[in-house]
Amino acid sequence: DTEFTGLDLGALNNLKLFDNLEKQYQKMKARASSFIICQIGLSIFTKEKDKN
Repeated sequence: DTEFTGLDLGALNNLKLFDNLEKQYQKMKARASSFIICQIGLSIFTKEKDKN
């Protein structure tokens, strides 16, 4: 989980129907790069042996 200092939904309007995945990624990356990551969440767990 990652939290950014802003949210820009305008990037979704910039995607075109026939953009391939690489083009979509580059557009979304360009928008997200204008913000700073302010928090990262991690989940850590271990599997326990069969415990019923």
